Amino acid sequence: MKPTRRCIRLAPLWVAAAGSGCGPPADAPPRAPEALVLARLEAADRDPESLAALIVRGRETFAEMECGTCHRFDDRPATGPSLAGVAGQPVRLADPAAAGGVREVTADRAYLWESIVHSQAAHVKGFEETTRMSRYAHVLGVEDVAGLIAWLETR
Repeated sequence: MKPTRRCIRLAPLWVAAAGSGCGPPADAPPRAPEALVLARLEAADRDPESLAALIVRGRETFAEMECGTCHRFDDRPATGPSLAGVAGQPVRLADPAAAGGVREVTADRAYLWESIVHSQAAHVKGFEETTRMSRYAHVLGVEDVAGLIAWLETR
């Protein structure tokens, strides 16, 4: 008998039962390529109505994807790092190859894109062991990711 892949829906994501793997392969290109997301944000920067709509989309996506389960906008303990004022600010990442095991980057749009779409690429210092954020590369589209970034820039 040939084994079957059984996928189940948990929260907003499809998860494989018994680790069988569902959805596109991990190396498939993301639904929201960085260049398209950044271009969408740049276009919205020139049109206040478009930017406002994108911000609303980001707030809705944050709620729909249940991001607030792990991320907060205050100093209360959470599973994931605080997102309060993160956009444009320095972020300390765990990096065993860097001096002291820490590398500092700026949370610009490219960093925010990578953190959303390829969440396992880098871990905020202090969250190396607790960060279990799912990969959203094949779940979120351009408008979703651009909206999240635009909304984070207002927080």
